Amino acid sequence: MKLPVYKSTVCTYANQMIEGTSIADKFEYGVVDNNWYYGFLDRYEIRTGNQRPLELTRAKWCTSENMQKHYEVLADALVEAKLAVRNPDFDESDPDSWSHAWFTSRNLDVY
Repeated sequence: MKLPVYKSTVCTYANQMIEGTSIADKFEYGVVDNNWYYGFLDRYEIRTGNQRPLELTRAKWCTSENMQKHYEVLADALVEAKLAVRNPDFDESDPDSWSHAWFTSRNLDVY
């Protein structure tokens, strides 16, 4: 499982390990600092990356073009799985154009 590890977590663990030892005396204020952290990454050739918040990624993806494509794919999948039917009387320019009569004449439920 790949869980993110943050700089603050690494420094906290390191400080807990050196607390009360002679190693702590080698650091200003007895705790590791940013210089130690970045040196630690270099010594062990650890690479880091920034995690992008999911909501920001979603917001950038949710363009009108992407949403239109999403609903077209969803509609096709629902019709193919026989979970939905297309209404031939529906006018895309007038979303309120569909009628209950088309559904009820085919014994389909309208919610």
